Amino acid sequence: PEIPNPIVSKGLGELRRVVNALIAEYGKPDVIRIEMARDLEMNTKRYKSFMAQQSKNTKSNDKASDAYKKIAQEHPKLQLSSYPSREQKIRYRLWLDQSHMCPYSCKQISLSALFSADIEVDHILPYSQSLNDSYMNKVVCFAKENQIKGQKTPKDAFGASTDKWEQITQAISRWPRELSSKRDAFYRTEGELLERDFIGNQLTDTRYISKEAGTYLKSLGSDVTFTRGVMT
Repeated sequence: PEIPNPIVSKGLGELRRVVNALIAEYGKPDVIRIEMARDLEMNTKRYKSFMAQQSKNTKSNDKASDAYKKIAQEHPKLQLSSYPSREQKIRYRLWLDQSHMCPYSCKQISLSALFSADIEVDHILPYSQSLNDSYMNKVVCFAKENQIKGQKTPKDAFGASTDKWEQITQAISRWPRELSSKRDAFYRTEGELLERDFIGNQLTDTRYISKEAGTYLKSLGSDVTFTRGVMT
């Protein structure tokens, strides 16, 4: 298949050579097990922090669901569904985090506009470069501003304009402390992004390969399942 990530594409190419060699020697496999990559076990402190964050996320999602239903009732012209999707919950949570403001234009986003086509969820560090689809790499912004930013980091897209960049940095400086990693992402350039955490990149690429390998190998008609790696 056509894969935009060259590391993953090469990995699938090697997979094809190995599997074809095995088929030539032993015939088509009945069962295939793919071992997923994973990080090392969390220590107690990290585990407690993780569970606390999970609890906070649950409460935030519940609050987002309640707000969404209220908006759907008060603004029938938006033609919203009865229950919010995961993406719509994320929109509302991001909107709250950003104090109802677009981080690129620094203009207010109204609640009625939040779920319209005028507003989009953007990856601060482009997904095509970072493969980071986490909540901390997302903001809600005006669609026009997202088009201007394109597949660039905020620093690369807006840094050349001193006034605009000053406006952006002033706005995000008022975000709460727990969003510090998200705020830091605004200052990264494409060059810095390419040089970041090598091990993290390798784990991400390996997870990506595992996922694509599963889809690819199913074309053999074999029973393809995934197992959790112990210390890959």
